[in-house]
Amino acid sequence: MDNLLESLTGLMTPDVIQQASNVVGENPANTKSALMALAPTLLNAFADKGSTPAGAGQLLGALAENKIDGALLGNIGSILGRDKNNSAQGAGSALIAMLLGGKSAGVLDAIASSAGLKSGSSPVLASIVSMLIGSLISKAASSGGLNGAGLAGMLGAQKSMLAAALPKGMGDLMSGDAPVANSPTVAPGVATARSAMNAGKPAATSTMAQAPAAASAGGSSMMRWLLPVLAVVVLGLLAFFLLRPPSVDLNAAACKPIASLEGALKTGLPAITADTKVADVKAWMANVKPIAESLVTIGRTASIPVDGFSNAYKAVESTVNNVPTEILGTAAEPVAAAIAELNSTEAALKTASGCK
Repeated sequence: MDNLLESLTGLMTPDVIQQASNVVGENPANTKSALMALAPTLLNAFADKGSTPAGAGQLLGALAENKIDGALLGNIGSILGRDKNNSAQGAGSALIAMLLGGKSAGVLDAIASSAGLKSGSSPVLASIVSMLIGSLISKAASSGGLNGAGLAGMLGAQKSMLAAALPKGMGDLMSGDAPVANSPTVAPGVATARSAMNAGKPAATSTMAQAPAAASAGGSSMMRWLLPVLAVVVLGLLAFFLLRPPSVDLNAAACKPIASLEGALKTGLPAITADTKVADVKAWMANVKPIAESLVTIGRTASIPVDGFSNAYKAVESTVNNVPTEILGTAAEPVAAAIAELNSTEAALKTASGCK
């Protein structure tokens, strides 16, 4: 089964990132940050929609209706057209509307804010990413002969890995648990300040405009209207800090699989000697492999330096697989050295990710 997140981020080459940055008029570094946050976010939305046979059937129907198939992967330039309103990106926007509905504005605004993009850039990049995801899913369904039930099984199997890769705070935002404008838990004063902001009139400015008239009518002192003005200013600041989009901390997403990997590396590993059975080492590797692959995918999404760890794991795998006998024999020393290097790079990765 293809790892969709790994396949998707593999499509985001420096050339694709440069082209995407040209489309939205942003610098490549900020564009890359947004694309790497959009990848797990939108894949989660696809997986949520398609994790039941009925939902997967609707997803396949939408892909067919918008003529999104695996062939687009051979012509990514058609998705990265210069015109922000081209038909390809229009199909991507239709997918986002189906997957996120009313949550799309909050999700895309959060990613734009975190990546340092203009608010109008994230919907265009999201359309591009959704088209790439749709093409990958269409290709997997076609090559595997998957119907709705089969696709649901494939997407459902990847949901936990995708959830672990979500930017910090994005799960709550997508589930609707993050604060919203009409939430009953928002204090009345904060809601008033927000309403004024949404109307394009800062609450403090609105009140200041009314205050002199009130003071004149009542003949009161300056303090009579100054105190309410200050109160609204405070509420406006409170609204800004409480209601701004959550920061997207991609590094934190790696901490859970790193902790799982740390446990797996220490569990089931036999003492490495010349008499150790190769099958026992391979059994240990079988437990480590899915966690290691998931971690590498998440790390690359979050721009964490995982190449050293990836290379160390491949060295262990290659060394063990090339032992021609049933026991390690003279290969015990290089196998032990490769495992020691793997543990060392795992510790370094943990530090680089800021995990405790």
